[in-house]
Amino acid sequence: MKKLYIVSDATQLLRPAARPEGGTMVVEKGRTFHVEESPFAIIRRSCHYGFASYEGRVKAVMYFLKYRQKIPVLLFEQKGIAAFPTHSPTSRECCWIISQHLHQVEDRAGGISRLWMRDGTSEDLPVSPVTVQNQYTRTLHVLQFAKQIMTYTPKDFTG
Repeated sequence: MKKLYIVSDATQLLRPAARPEGGTMVVEKGRTFHVEESPFAIIRRSCHYGFASYEGRVKAVMYFLKYRQKIPVLLFEQKGIAAFPTHSPTSRECCWIISQHLHQVEDRAGGISRLWMRDGTSEDLPVSPVTVQNQYTRTLHVLQFAKQIMTYTPKDFTG
């Protein structure tokens, strides 16, 4: 079992492991495996590998886009990798969905969403489809804004 994990191009989803010892079930293209650390710890470390802090990423989104809760996080802007939480990031129920892999959200009975990934696989999560769709849209806004701001020149920021 891995102790540490960094989000990559292959990462589709991070979900809390339903095990006594906790941890994360990492869903990648073609495989699923357990990691000892929590989904939130993986997101925080992945921000560092993108040369930023989780707190800095969240503050930037709050400042520019005025989002206040369940903030989507840009992990690797050069690769267009961003993730969004299904619940409060510190909640033990929180899953993190990597937006670039999400293709479609299907409503299932009992507040369950079936997430269809671009590779044709699916995962069921205990969160409403409306929440997933709203979070996905917000994440696309973050990615779009980041792409826009990277094209600015210093004169664009002066009065």
